[in-house]
Amino acid sequence: MTPSFSIVLPLYNQRALVGRALDSILAQGETLEALVVDDGSTDGGGGWVRSTYRRHPVRVLHQKNAGVSAARNRGIRAAQAPYVGFLDPDDEFAPGYLPAIRSLIQKFPQAGTFATGHFIQSRRSRRAVSHPALPPGFEGLLPDPLRLFLSGFPMHISSTVVRRQVLKRVGPFPKAMRNGEDLDLYVRLALDSPVAFLQRPLTLYYRTGISGSFANGLNSAPFLDTIRRALAAKDLGPTDREALREHANFIRIYEARILLETGEKARARALLRKVPTTFYRKRKLLLLALSHLPFNALAIRRAVLQSL
Repeated sequence: MTPSFSIVLPLYNQRALVGRALDSILAQGETLEALVVDDGSTDGGGGWVRSTYRRHPVRVLHQKNAGVSAARNRGIRAAQAPYVGFLDPDDEFAPGYLPAIRSLIQKFPQAGTFATGHFIQSRRSRRAVSHPALPPGFEGLLPDPLRLFLSGFPMHISSTVVRRQVLKRVGPFPKAMRNGEDLDLYVRLALDSPVAFLQRPLTLYYRTGISGSFANGLNSAPFLDTIRRALAAKDLGPTDREALREHANFIRIYEARILLETGEKARARALLRKVPTTFYRKRKLLLLALSHLPFNALAIRRAVLQSL
């Protein structure tokens, strides 16, 4: 029987947590397959999954370590279902997540992307993420998604399902990006087809520290290339064009933030001064101010995270 959903789970040295993620997938009560892409793990996680879940619809694919984007892309290529979802090995689906996605698919057949809200789970607390521009319990097609995304992405990659044909059309996750690869995909998805969204938290994103691997920096070039290609299209309206320019400004400001967090204040200042933003002007000015303070990298990091 062909599964309805293929859930792609990239795995790198998360053996201790991946069982929780897989159990949350299998508990959804849907016809599905879980595709675990072992991205060169050294803790035996892929083998553990293969032996532990051998009686379940779980496939394990192995590859040399190439990063999370390459692992997700491998899973997408292997997917058999018409709808592809994603779950990171340290995250979790809440009960009812995939049934809610199925409901969105039935109610909004014109959409190419389907998503719900999510919880952010830290060591001390859990909070539901909601978008300020959407009413509580919103269910429908996102209005002007490119503009809406400027004030925050209402979904997380672990709360998103995409038609497999749409993923083939928009292209893969950018392997060269070390942070923000999901933002690049979201922009391309919003340009391609409507996004159906339910503002109800039905997945758990576990935040155990500062998000992202800042030590590796950020290669913004693939995202900026995505923006340039989109702006070259002749059928974009002025609102979408302005939103795309501000998305480019966002990724440059994000890059400056990472530079600040790693102590490269002069490079951060030089980058920020070149960002012609209106929407993110306050954020830009805040980071510029922080770049002049005689704090060490840790103090700057704390100030940035508390202020943004």
